[in-house]
Amino acid sequence: MRMLVVSICLAAVGPAFASEGTLFLPSGANFSVYSRGADTFILNQSRMVQLKIDRQMAQLSTGKRILSAADDPAGLAAAEKMESLLRGLKQDAMNDEDWKNYCSFAEAMAGQNQEIVHRIRELISRANGAVLGPDDRQIIQDEIAQMLAQIDANAVSKLNRAQVIPELTAESLGLSAIDVVRNANGALGIADRALLMLTRKRVLEGTKSSVITFRIEGKAYHYVNQLASQSRITDQDMAEGVSDLMRNSIILQTGQGLLLQSK
Repeated sequence: MRMLVVSICLAAVGPAFASEGTLFLPSGANFSVYSRGADTFILNQSRMVQLKIDRQMAQLSTGKRILSAADDPAGLAAAEKMESLLRGLKQDAMNDEDWKNYCSFAEAMAGQNQEIVHRIRELISRANGAVLGPDDRQIIQDEIAQMLAQIDANAVSKLNRAQVIPELTAESLGLSAIDVVRNANGALGIADRALLMLTRKRVLEGTKSSVITFRIEGKAYHYVNQLASQSRITDQDMAEGVSDLMRNSIILQTGQGLLLQSK
């Protein structure tokens, strides 16, 4: 084994250490040997304490007890499995949020169609007025046609490339059969049936949204509890860490003091 031998003088420390000493540094070793006359000191303990202090400083600065697999192999394995589960829960919750937004958008679009049909019903009631002639009813029919076109436009509206209410067209709602010029009285029943269909659609989408909300909340509670479990494995106990750091600092300072103390 290679060894470096260095002669040193500690006269600057004080009269008691005026004699020269020899420091042995074995190659590749984690300790050194200091000899002065009949006195011999092995200095590996201070080095080990310093390593502990360095590690504790790293743990306290990051807040993590496990900085590498060497710190706690079993704990790291468990923490990594929990990390995978946590990421899956988080992504599932995000997917549910997207689906909830989709349902809310569908309910809103159905609500807009409902407002349009309410307006159409008002126009039908006006067309049933005794003082209106065929030309007046035709003007009302033209306005109704524009509103039906808006319902068809809503049916092709998309959220992230997915159509929201493709089934709610003017034809599927029966509204394309409205003709206030020829049959204003029969048009009221058509509008009422369309309003009922739109109400059912809104109730369905609202129910879906409520169920998804409960599901998101459940996953949120699961996520928090799982995160707490992972934290107990990986996070550093700050109070204990500070206490250990102070104790090892005192040990290191004491050992360095003893090195300079003669027998």
